[in-house]
Amino acid sequence: MKKIITFENDKAVIKVDLNGGAYIDFHLKDLPINPINWSSSNPDEPLFQGYFLCFDRWGLPSDAEKKNGFIHHGEVNQQQWGILQESKTGSSMQCSLPVARLQLTRESQQSPHNEPVVRVKEHIKNLNKNSRLYNLVQHVTLAPPFLDKSTLFDNNTEKGFEDGVLCKAIEDFHVWTENVKN
Repeated sequence: MKKIITFENDKAVIKVDLNGGAYIDFHLKDLPINPINWSSSNPDEPLFQGYFLCFDRWGLPSDAEKKNGFIHHGEVNQQQWGILQESKTGSSMQCSLPVARLQLTRESQQSPHNEPVVRVKEHIKNLNKNSRLYNLVQHVTLAPPFLDKSTLFDNNTEKGFEDGVLCKAIEDFHVWTENVKN
């Protein structure tokens, strides 16, 4: 069952899917184009969508890790998030990862000055008896109609690779300023 929470101010609207915790919509009220409307379609993986987290790991698990219950980009995208607090302009929500035994609490609050800005704070609690290594990656995926061949996406990335593609040599990496995907 899909449960979406929505918060907004006079400038922007934000929607979060509590199944996985992804931000699935962020748009300005006077320009209703959602740049993060992407979602994956692979039935063998968790539903990756919009602006999601990779937590407690990033990337594909090895065959041995799969046998032990590890999944692509960690458990967080398969968890149902609970609402701790909700208002018109923000929320506090939480999920626990049963295999990794980690807990994540996220506070999202829109600007009190009525700007199209969201402040996000995330707190991680280790539920294990011992220290636990983990990865936390903020994974935003921009999509059409916002993103097309005329869109200039300015960032500090120089080289990268596609998730799920094994890069064996430096030639396998993309130079992002020259990369166009159809």
